[in-house]
Amino acid sequence: MVVAYGARIAGLALNAQLFQRENAMADSPEVPDIQQPGLGPVHHVGVISPDRDQTIAQYRALPGSGGAYTVDTPVTAQLATGLTTFDMKLGFLWLGDCLLEVLEPADALSPHAAYLRECGGGIHHVAFMVPSIARARTTFTDDIALLADGNIEQNPLKWAYFESGPSNKVLIELVEQSDVADAFFGDIYDTIGRR
Repeated sequence: MVVAYGARIAGLALNAQLFQRENAMADSPEVPDIQQPGLGPVHHVGVISPDRDQTIAQYRALPGSGGAYTVDTPVTAQLATGLTTFDMKLGFLWLGDCLLEVLEPADALSPHAAYLRECGGGIHHVAFMVPSIARARTTFTDDIALLADGNIEQNPLKWAYFESGPSNKVLIELVEQSDVADAFFGDIYDTIGRR
């Protein structure tokens, strides 16, 4: 099952890159510059799991993976039900050239717990690091809805989840680039290396 998820993750990252390239080609008769405005390259892929440590161990058994970084942390976000703080168990590791985030809800309050109940474990989101979440949102079409907003004053690390379409269960996460984000992911890369 882990191998199937690994193949899906690699396929999602490739599809996102091809989608960006095709859209750039459709907008310009010239050869597209990979640095054109847009979401940019995939930063990481998030996987929901009922057991973070077991899932990390399964992925680490695959060729091309390495060390893992784990952290248990409270998270605050603006949800449809209001401002909510929930506990998460996070883990990061490389699966080939893809940074994988493994998320285990540690309580029933998070949207991640609801996702696990409704969809089971598996790919939850594809994440992009952007200079500004607010600016990136202005490029979205009306059918892409904000589901969880971590781009709030209480959070030093700004993020937001968006629905990627009404029939797609895989979300889009935007992470705002900042000194805090650089330090957070810097700690992760110090532990698991860079690719």
